[in-house]
Amino acid sequence: ELFGGYELPLRMACEHIASGNARPGLFQLESNAWFATSMKEAVLAPGVWRQMGGDEAIAAVFERLFAEEGAHATSDLDAHLRFQRRVNLTGLLRRLDAMTMLESVEGRTPLTDREVLAVAESVSTGRLYDPGVAEVSQRTKIALREAFRGRVSGVAMDRAKASFPLPFQRWMASAPGVLTGSGFAGEFFTPAAVHAVVGDAENLWNLAWPMMNLALWGERWWGQSSQIERILDVKPARGGLVLG
Repeated sequence: ELFGGYELPLRMACEHIASGNARPGLFQLESNAWFATSMKEAVLAPGVWRQMGGDEAIAAVFERLFAEEGAHATSDLDAHLRFQRRVNLTGLLRRLDAMTMLESVEGRTPLTDREVLAVAESVSTGRLYDPGVAEVSQRTKIALREAFRGRVSGVAMDRAKASFPLPFQRWMASAPGVLTGSGFAGEFFTPAAVHAVVGDAENLWNLAWPMMNLALWGERWWGQSSQIERILDVKPARGGLVLG
């Protein structure tokens, strides 16, 4: 996030900028979502989608955050980088802290430091990411590659990025039982969406994962009687929205 290390999001941002960069906050929301807004009407029960008012509330938050970051940016791509640092990196650090504390483990992220951030912000975006580089694996973290060339093994410097794999497909083996056995899921999702996921959870893991998580959350806090009207009683709050 600090030195432009994720090629696909940055490539997509460059393509969006080239197309006119319309509503960049909404673009970030859509490109980072488990599934697009256009799919939600088919996944969420009509009453749920109607009471939520679509995605306008969260889209407005993303647009506001992007505007705040863009006010300090030196270019359109820099604005997208700043937004990713603020939203994606903050979310990752919070989840790291929550998960390690849950297991009584102290997590440390030594490079997440204000001095490192200051250095990263002093580097032009062209020395962080260059979509014109032919080799995809070499488009990112250009300044870091230059700084450590000759100090770090070329094998490490030139290899393709190795992601942190998660076995979503294997985890989805339990999705059918969770969704069909949940009264909460039956009220929140359309029968067609549940049927599709139950029939092919491994290949539809991008739907199965959020649906299963919401079903488990609903059963944990609301039980079989979800009282949708009460849950979706959304009230404005400082800094965002809260569920009633």
